[in-house]
Amino acid sequence: MCAYDATIITLFNIWHEEPTLMTISWQAIGSDHLHMLTQSFATHHSVNSDLPFSLDQIRDYFRHHMSRVSEEFAIGRYASVHSIFLYLLKMHWPALMHVECPNMHEVDHDQ
Repeated sequence: MCAYDATIITLFNIWHEEPTLMTISWQAIGSDHLHMLTQSFATHHSVNSDLPFSLDQIRDYFRHHMSRVSEEFAIGRYASVHSIFLYLLKMHWPALMHVECPNMHEVDHDQ
């Protein structure tokens, strides 16, 4: 399984649980790439299962799309799930993060 498979499967399964809520939430992030995937998932979800439309096609389309937007994702070059998610979830404004251990352990904010 490649990083694109893992990314598409993970995002689809999250989206599939609450399609409307996830579509709205992901649109708020402001990522054109994530919006494209959301639209692809909605199309995939609404198509009859006997039609030749699959998550593999979404993956391939997404992979080629990413190869055009950044040299980091060039076809034939290694891409990690981490790097794909960083690119997908990149926000146009600063995000605040709060990390807290429920067991009151010290949290290393540099990792």
